[in-house]
Amino acid sequence: MILPAVRERLETVLRHPSMDGAIAALRAGGQHVSLAGLHDVAKALVAAYIAHELRRPAFFVTDSNRRAEALADTVRFFSTIFPSALGGVATLPAFDTLPWQSQSPHADILERRAATLFRLTDGQVSLLVAPVSAALWRYQDPYVYLSLARTLATDKEIPLEELITHIGSVGYTRTEMVEMPGQFAVRGGIIDVFSPESPRPVRIELLGDTVESVREFDPRTQRSVAPVVRTTLLPLTEWSVPADSSSPDGDTPWEAPSFFGPRQQAGASSLFELAESSLRPIVFLDEPAAIREAATKHLASAVENYERHGQANAPTAEDYFWNQDQFAAALEKTSQVNLEHLALGIGSHPQFELPSRPSARFHGDVVACMNEVKSQLGAGGRVFLTAASTGELERLADICREYEVPYVLGESEDAAAGFTAETAQESAGLLLMRSPFADGVAFPEAKVTMYGNADLFEVTPALERPGRKIRTSGFFSDFAELKPGDFVVHVDHGIGQFEGLRQIESDGRRGEFMLLRYAEDSRLYVPLERMDLVQSYRVVEGAHPSLDKLGGTGWNTRKNAGPQVAGRHGRPASRAVRRAKNRGRLGIFSRWKFPA
Repeated sequence: MILPAVRERLETVLRHPSMDGAIAALRAGGQHVSLAGLHDVAKALVAAYIAHELRRPAFFVTDSNRRAEALADTVRFFSTIFPSALGGVATLPAFDTLPWQSQSPHADILERRAATLFRLTDGQVSLLVAPVSAALWRYQDPYVYLSLARTLATDKEIPLEELITHIGSVGYTRTEMVEMPGQFAVRGGIIDVFSPESPRPVRIELLGDTVESVREFDPRTQRSVAPVVRTTLLPLTEWSVPADSSSPDGDTPWEAPSFFGPRQQAGASSLFELAESSLRPIVFLDEPAAIREAATKHLASAVENYERHGQANAPTAEDYFWNQDQFAAALEKTSQVNLEHLALGIGSHPQFELPSRPSARFHGDVVACMNEVKSQLGAGGRVFLTAASTGELERLADICREYEVPYVLGESEDAAAGFTAETAQESAGLLLMRSPFADGVAFPEAKVTMYGNADLFEVTPALERPGRKIRTSGFFSDFAELKPGDFVVHVDHGIGQFEGLRQIESDGRRGEFMLLRYAEDSRLYVPLERMDLVQSYRVVEGAHPSLDKLGGTGWNTRKNAGPQVAGRHGRPASRAVRRAKNRGRLGIFSRWKFPA
């Protein structure tokens, strides 16, 4: 929990004449306000504070998805210091593909957009961070997004078939057993559903058309954990896909339409009209010049892509995106706040300047850092030293004690568990707390410096490694299909029968194992860490291959024979077997396939 000491030490920034002037202009009905001199952390602080003070829905528009993701955590951090009664902070990513391209958007983006749009229209979001490409999208009426979710509680009336149809229409996949988000299963009057962003799936039991109970359950053991008062099933798509195209017997699933929504239904709402509140929204524009340039490029790319790949009857770019004039008209219905590093805008609207600069970096030089902190405190300034984790926060506290610099904690000891506040002083000008931003900011006129979590000690940047599958991916790619009784093959022991997952405690440590049955009713427990040794064994339906004997020589003989010896079913062993022999494992190819 953030303590009041944090806000108290930011008062000189919050009460700066430029902040007071900008807020006063917005309260007086001003539609355009500019604040210049702001670096990234300062922009997040200003946006969170203004949204808090005005109590109106707010949008923070950036020039790209990457920029939105980079600023979202910092905006969320300051929103915990200045909470809003309207809700929290959310991010709305833009689609990573265009409607006329052959590839679909990333599933994570589809899921995040659907959940965020529901929360926005439901009044759960007070400040939305979004790239301009997402703000240019034409949205449906807010009621459409509200209707995509279902909130269920005990004794609520809802027909079983209606609930099943709705869950399937908003992107969930029907399976025999629910194990991952986005899945649902039906057994009589019981529906298991794993809603995105939920920690556990829920089991909904209906008696007739009445919800009799709602319980969370463990997806690994399928056992109920605890009852819940109510649950909300979030959508995985931004629209409801009708299920009337399925075959009469229900065996053939309907074919999903475009990931970008049904054709010939151009949205009539702008992003800024989706907020649940009727108050005039505030739109923070992060570097307006960069946003205009990004919007121009995005619309030009959409038109070019349509002309190149669009079919004769395909919707045009204007069916999906607002043009620049329409987008400008949508902005005119809001209160716009330009957040700029340099005051590039020239106009008649009020312009204010809140000077800020990046904080100094010490590259591990603790002595120089403590001397600078003492100098600023001696001049009457306020200093924030932030850390990325509780462990680093303990380290900062130790350093302050060693150099005899009084400090106060910015969060409760429960939140910063692991070190004591015995030497903390309420009147200290130095405040210690955790933060998500690596680079800090200084406000010279306000005499406030917020050091980022990487300003004192160097932090190695996270490198983007080439995508590669984890060792267990070969098994887990088929796990949704694998059921007790199915056949598998182990690189060292051969063909066995899968009996499920088991938790075993050994030497005080509990682990999860895959249980395999072999000939003569022998059992083999394979730890999940070595799932790369196991692959599914596909056979013709109804066939039952012979199980190998644990410790026997039959499997090794077949494996080592290579292509010179025919398999038990008369087919030469594949080259994959030779590669398995050379590498000593089977995880290098997708799965084994032998005829029955």
